[in-house]
Amino acid sequence: MTRGTPPSDWVAYLVVFGTVLAIMYGKYLIGRENKDD
Repeated sequence: MTRGTPPSDWVAYLVVFGTVLAIMYGKYLIGRENKDD
C-alpha cells in the first residue's frame, strides 16, 4: 500500500462503487417486479 494516496481517494472510490451497486440492484428489483406482473 502506498502512503502517498490521500484518505479521500478510497472514500471516493467507495462512493462510486456503492452508487453503481445501488443502481444495478435497483434495476434488478424493477426487472423482477415487471416479471411478476
